[in-house]
Amino acid sequence: MSRADLLDENASIVVVVANAVSAAGPAALMAEILKSKDAYELRHLFGVTTLDVVRRHSSERAAGCSRKRAPFQ
Repeated sequence: MSRADLLDENASIVVVVANAVSAAGPAALMAEILKSKDAYELRHLFGVTTLDVVRRHSSERAAGCSRKRAPFQ
């Protein structure tokens, strides 16, 4: 197997993993990172996530964006 074949194979694996992670959402990814560092607290994670969503909505309104979006997209 050549280096190019290995690179192609690894790239396809990375695409599958990246799609799975993005489907689970950033909160799930952050939860796993915090769990691995023994710093996971559910109420803090969702508090920060909610704050990020509120900030995004506020900045969209301030910019005059009138599009309706589904939550967490």
